[in-house]
Amino acid sequence: MGIIINKPKIELKTIIFNSSLSNKQKENWYNFIHTIIEQDAILILKTIQEDETTLNFLTENLEKKLNALKTGDKNAWKNIVKEEKEYIKSK
Repeated sequence: MGIIINKPKIELKTIIFNSSLSNKQKENWYNFIHTIIEQDAILILKTIQEDETTLNFLTENLEKKLNALKTGDKNAWKNIVKEEKEYIKSK
C-alpha cells in the first residue's frame, strides 16, 4: 500500500476505516486527523505502514491522552508521552 502524498489524510482515514478498530476508536481517529497538518499525517502513515501493530499502540495512546485531557491528569499525560518515546526508540 503506497502513500498518496497529496492526500495523506484521506489515505490515513481509509486505513482506519478498513481496520478492525471499534467504531469509537475510529471516531477518535477521525477527530484527531482533522486537527493535524498534512506532514504529521504522512509521518503517521509511514509508521503504520512499516509496522501494522503501531496502529494499535497509537490508538491506545490516543485513548489514554483523551482520558488524561478529560480528567486533567498531567502525570498521566507525562507517562503516556514517556511510553511513546520508549516505543519509538524500540523501533
